Order: sequence, then structure tokens, then C-alpha cells
Amino acid sequence: ATPPAGSYTYSWSGDASGAIQNVTQTYSTAGTKNATVNVTSGGISKSASCSVTIIAPAQPDLITQSLSRNPSSPTPGQSVTFSGVVRNNGSGSAGSSTARFCVDNSNCSSSTTRRVGGDITISSLAAGANSSSLTSGSWSTTSGSHTIYFCADVGNSVSESNEGNNCSNAPFIVSSSPAPFVEL
Repeated sequence: ATPPAGSYTYSWSGDASGAIQNVTQTYSTAGTKNATVNVTSGGISKSASCSVTIIAPAQPDLITQSLSRNPSSPTPGQSVTFSGVVRNNGSGSAGSSTARFCVDNSNCSSSTTRRVGGDITISSLAAGANSSSLTSGSWSTTSGSHTIYFCADVGNSVSESNEGNNCSNAPFIVSSSPAPFVEL
């Protein structure tokens, strides 16, 4: 059946308005939106309003945690490996991604400079899931203060709710062992 002739006006939270009979509005951001429809036909006017809550789609959020080194107190020239876990802290599933360990490279997520071992492929992670413990290749220590960086989603292959929290780091010192105590 054809609706009776008349006029139609609508307004969606100030984002869109018009005067057509059938209306569709799409939003790309979450939040509460208000809709008002006014219909006038045959000398009678009616108005209706409602609120609609737009929910953002579930997205993953990959973070790194449980960063450690072995041995924990390395000496110069000693081989050290680093370990950590990638966690999907988001509400949506994450497809496969890549993790990386770097020494003294705060741009580890985008640079292979001072990368320790190769990049590590992580299979998909459900919301709230952790990867198995990931271990770097070996790094031959040098004396001084250093920082290990561990980054998830290297190359940004996973669209996340927070792209700024993919890396963690931990400072450490490589120093010579104390001289043995000799009793005279």
C-alpha cells in the first residue's frame, strides 16, 4: 500500500536532516544519537523521538607483558635471551601478527635496528587470550646500561582499539662480576 500524501521531516542528532519518507543513517563513531521524525498528512501532525546507542565494533588490543631476560644479571660478552607474552587485551579477536625484541631501540615496532633474533609470528588470539611464552634469539652483551624493548603487532597488521600500547620495555645493566674475595 502507498502511504498517504503528506510531508515528512527528520533530524538525526544534528548530523543529518531532510524531508523524505524513508531514511537511513549510518554512524562511524560510538555514542548516543537522537532521532526525531515529524509527519504531517491530511492536516494532522505527529512527531516521534527516540535515542539510539551506537556501540563500537569489538576490536582487539595487543599488548606485551611478562618481559624477562636469561640470565637475569648478565656479564659482558655473555649470551642473553629475552622472553615475553603477547596478550589480546581487547574485546575482539586478533588475526595473526608479528612480535619483535630489540636492545636499545625505542623504535623497535617500526625498525629492525638492534633486533634480537628474527621477528616472531603469533597466530590469532581471541579476546583475553595470551600467546605462549615467546623467546628472542641470543644477544651478546656489552658493558653498560641497556633497555630491552618487546613489541607486538610489528607492522600494524592488526587494526586495534589502541595502537599506542604495543610495546613494553625494561632497563637493565651489564656489569663485570665482582672480583673474587681472596682471604690472606
